[in-house]
Amino acid sequence: MMKKFAAVLLALVLALSLIACGGGSTDNNQENQENANSENAADVETGDAEDVEAGDDNAAESESAAYAGPLVSPGKLTMSVNAAFPPYEMTTDAGGFEGIDVDIAGLIAEKLGLELQIDDMDFDAALLAVQNGKSDIVMSGVSVTEARLAVMDFSDSYATGIQSVIVKEGSDVTIDNLGEHMIATQRATTGNIYCSDEFGDDHVLAYDNGGYRRRPGAGFCISKSRLDDFRHGIRR
Repeated sequence: MMKKFAAVLLALVLALSLIACGGGSTDNNQENQENANSENAADVETGDAEDVEAGDDNAAESESAAYAGPLVSPGKLTMSVNAAFPPYEMTTDAGGFEGIDVDIAGLIAEKLGLELQIDDMDFDAALLAVQNGKSDIVMSGVSVTEARLAVMDFSDSYATGIQSVIVKEGSDVTIDNLGEHMIATQRATTGNIYCSDEFGDDHVLAYDNGGYRRRPGAGFCISKSRLDDFRHGIRR
């Protein structure tokens, strides 16, 4: 009887021992699983933060990365202009530049991560500068023509202009008799080219400037009655 009781007691003790071990193992497994999940969550959070930070860095680097193509001067977008053509480009009293083309060029330079460098010169020289690699771009109210397309690449057009004839008040010059008079133009402009082709070089004088601020040119001749009329408009 005592042996039987001892056997039952031993079995009960063993069973309780197994339950206790099983319970401890479950708690440990749960704790280990929670620790593992916490570590994984921390890894995921850390990874996400790194990814976001890297993404932000890449975005900032992309925004600030300078244009890597060929340039006249490293880090600069060199633009040739004839800054006597308001409202497209003109000089300020402080000696700077302003106008539609100047604003557009500034935005292009900013987009490329470059500093805008403006070189002011005669209109024909501004065209030649970009052809000869002395400037990266020319923005000076430049009209698209077949002859210019042969030597320069153009962006999409962003303005449409017309030719116009300016005469002194009270003048008897008209479109019909324009070829009978001397015509002042700005050199290398489409107005200059048209008048030379239409009326002959004998009736056309070409000036380096159209006349603006302190730059006497073709328009100046009209005010001083030196020429009969001046053909020049937005299209250059």
